[in-house]
Amino acid sequence: MISSRIAIAGSAVVATLALGATAFPGGPDSSGTGTGSAQPPAPTRGAHEAARKVAAPSPAVAQAPAANAADPVRIARDWLAANPRLSGGNEASNFRLALTQRSPVTGQTIVRFEQTQGGLPVFAGQAALVVDSARGVVAANAETTPGRVIDTIPGIGPQEAERVALEQAGRTAGRGLRIEGRSLTIYDPKLIGAPADRSPGPVWKVTVSRDGATPLRRDVLVDAKTGEVAISLNRLAAAAPGLDRRVCDARSRSGSVPCVSPARAEGGPAASVADVNYAYDHAGDTWRFFKDLAREGLDGKGSPIVSTVRYCPTTSQCPFENAYWSGKQMVYGAGYPKADDVVAHELTHGVTQHSSNLVYYYQAGAINEGISDVFGELVDLSNGKGDDSDAVRWKIGEEAPGGMIRDMANPPAKDQPDRTGSSLYDADLAFTDDGGVHANSGIVNKTAFLISQGGTFNGRTVIGIDPAGEPTNVRKSSLIWYQASQLLTSGADFQQLGEVLRSVCRGMAGKGDISGEDCDQVDAAVAATELAITPNAAPIAKAPVCTSGAPVDTWSEGFENGPDNGAWRRSATTGTVGWYWASEKPSTGLFASEGANNLWAVDSTAVTDTAIAMTLPVKVPANGFMRFEHLYEFEVTDGHLADGGVVEYSIDDGASWQDAGTLMANSGYTGAIDPGTTIPANERNPLRGRKAFVGATNGYTATRMDLSSLAGRSVRFRFRLGTDSGNGDADYAGWFVDRMRVYSCDPSPDIDPPAVEKFAPLGASDVNARKVTFRLSFTESVTGLDPSDFLIKGTSSGWAVASVTGSGPGPYTVELLGPRSTDGTLYLTLGLSAVSDLGGNVGPASGIEAAPRLRVDRVAPDTRISGGPTGGPRPTFQFTSPAPDVKSYQCRFGSEAWTACSSPFKRAKSLSKGRRRFEVRAIDGAGNTDPTPARRNFVV
Repeated sequence: MISSRIAIAGSAVVATLALGATAFPGGPDSSGTGTGSAQPPAPTRGAHEAARKVAAPSPAVAQAPAANAADPVRIARDWLAANPRLSGGNEASNFRLALTQRSPVTGQTIVRFEQTQGGLPVFAGQAALVVDSARGVVAANAETTPGRVIDTIPGIGPQEAERVALEQAGRTAGRGLRIEGRSLTIYDPKLIGAPADRSPGPVWKVTVSRDGATPLRRDVLVDAKTGEVAISLNRLAAAAPGLDRRVCDARSRSGSVPCVSPARAEGGPAASVADVNYAYDHAGDTWRFFKDLAREGLDGKGSPIVSTVRYCPTTSQCPFENAYWSGKQMVYGAGYPKADDVVAHELTHGVTQHSSNLVYYYQAGAINEGISDVFGELVDLSNGKGDDSDAVRWKIGEEAPGGMIRDMANPPAKDQPDRTGSSLYDADLAFTDDGGVHANSGIVNKTAFLISQGGTFNGRTVIGIDPAGEPTNVRKSSLIWYQASQLLTSGADFQQLGEVLRSVCRGMAGKGDISGEDCDQVDAAVAATELAITPNAAPIAKAPVCTSGAPVDTWSEGFENGPDNGAWRRSATTGTVGWYWASEKPSTGLFASEGANNLWAVDSTAVTDTAIAMTLPVKVPANGFMRFEHLYEFEVTDGHLADGGVVEYSIDDGASWQDAGTLMANSGYTGAIDPGTTIPANERNPLRGRKAFVGATNGYTATRMDLSSLAGRSVRFRFRLGTDSGNGDADYAGWFVDRMRVYSCDPSPDIDPPAVEKFAPLGASDVNARKVTFRLSFTESVTGLDPSDFLIKGTSSGWAVASVTGSGPGPYTVELLGPRSTDGTLYLTLGLSAVSDLGGNVGPASGIEAAPRLRVDRVAPDTRISGGPTGGPRPTFQFTSPAPDVKSYQCRFGSEAWTACSSPFKRAKSLSKGRRRFEVRAIDGAGNTDPTPARRNFVV
């Protein structure tokens, strides 16, 4: 049994598949294409800019064990061949084995492949599958670049690439750098959510490093064709402020990195220095923890765990208040090895490096840090050492010199978010923390705490899966988190983490300690921390296509035909037109999410207000949405969001435009354009102060609008960019737009006719002598409601439906107009004839009266002056009306304006001498006003 949630978006494919324990015929005695193979699932929703497919198994289906255990690698490879959607259409032969791990606890084997193209590895292109003992693939996760890179021959040599990499790293890192390694690889920026106006192609991956007081380790990807730097990625698992991690023993000096003369080796006696023994013991605790999970050492191959303690880079930097994983070993300042969770945290970076190899960048980097915290605390709780009291449990670094730095049970206590929707989520626009890798790890930590210990959080109640009353028994959590950490891809985001956690739990249910009830709690924890929801401030947000039901397109645009099809019109109200099809500006604007073309707007250095609009409207369906994919990088100068883009819509064929921000249900505006008060008025952005897409997405994102309020309306959309007089296109990529669609999400066919939900006249205050207004609403959206759909009955002729306004299911405002008359009261009945919903169902039946009778008062009241004037130049008058429902009066002297008044009415300001006139008129409750006011002439 296979269920799937798959999306192909951009030039990379991300897939998470949910599988039952379905056996896949494979192994030496099978061709791997038997009838038990999984069928490719159909695309259902957007997930990530790479094509991702993650598999969370349905309740396990009992399988008979194979007579002869088949090779898990062969089974996994055959499964890839039979499910090309998982790998973005790549052939199974384009994946080479990276590692295998078998768990004696569950009997499952994790098989990880590395994607290749033209014989070259694809950076962050991976597929990981879980094969169980019944020869079934029970979970699978992949992030790949689809298609094929045709030209992989480098245009520059490795020595030139090394020179460029050293020069780039040296601009900020200074001297002392060395080349640690290089390799030719394929780079697709969408696999890691990176900003770039480039398609997949060959790069030289050059690793630059340095030890010492300011350690560094970076992968610099140099374009193998042009020699330009594509991206530079931090590969040093650096510490948050107060805790910067590495390993070695140097006697408070700068030596012993790398460690060559150990103060204590395996099996040797305890040293006289406490830090040496702490590092030794806690590294052993970590090794045994992962050994129990069937992992041989940090790299899975039993390599030694090397550490350096009491490290000081210089005399002035002693003690060294830091610790870090260098990529090869640990380096500790004095006192840090005492904290067992710190040691395990740092060594887990080594485990991650040799398995999922999570990129130290934005969401993937936050997951990298979070997983190190998770295993740091799980080791801390299970090794029987240190302080495990209630006061410090689920806290990180409580025994380090600086004290506790993160609180996993309550991340906001250390200014960390505990869910993706938290206001504490740090987008790190200044990129001071590699995209918020430390700040945002609290989301992972809170998820782990809830899974293990439970609690009520964010409207969800989670029952912890680890035994209540046994806080050091974290076996179930350890199994699930380890399996999940091995299945993640290098560019994973929170959504993938949530899907993988649920997936691996279902795959382990019924095997060993894990039960289906435990997986229900994992689901609840994932929901509580909102892992499936794009972070409000995340640099890369991915709106879903449909959260339920299947998408049905009403209209779509991939911008493949270019400007000649006449479907779009470009304009500029200030400055010059800045919108192009990428085919017009291929060197700067070509960066399609899919296909070979896209829209592009230049982030100009001049003041501009430029737009591109649909020339023809599209009729919005019921349950309608508009979704588009885009990448942008707008000017940000000294923290000021100088430039930005907005989306607008028109319901009157372009005569006027409204901002679409209120319609954005997913991945909407990211901030407000700076008002520009610090720069001259003639240099300010025409869109200043408006909410807009600002800053940078750091990769293709998708925005979704809920159009239910516009159902049945004909709508045009436009994209509009405003810039000030600033850096603009000198440094910023601009706005790339692709894959736009208007569609509906209907879970099932609509066969029910529309029904009237409410139909009533407005209050008496809205009724006048010749107009009556009704309010009407339906149980669902209807189409083309107009005056001809209504029937009018009454005691007088000449009345008609003048206008109908509203949309969707309503409410609608229906106005009736009648002839002018001084007749008495009029009784009207408004009925509704046939009307259709968006599915073509007709109702109600013609002639059915859908509104009550309404008494319309069309008789104006009479007004009479009963006394006055008295009082000389400030006279007083008395007045009344024989009408029974007079609500107010209006008075005036001479040609002055009418003002509200009541009897008796005294003039406030003295009148001059001479002949004068006073007038008063009554107004009844229906709004009828006396057309012949009462008058009295007098002399002052």
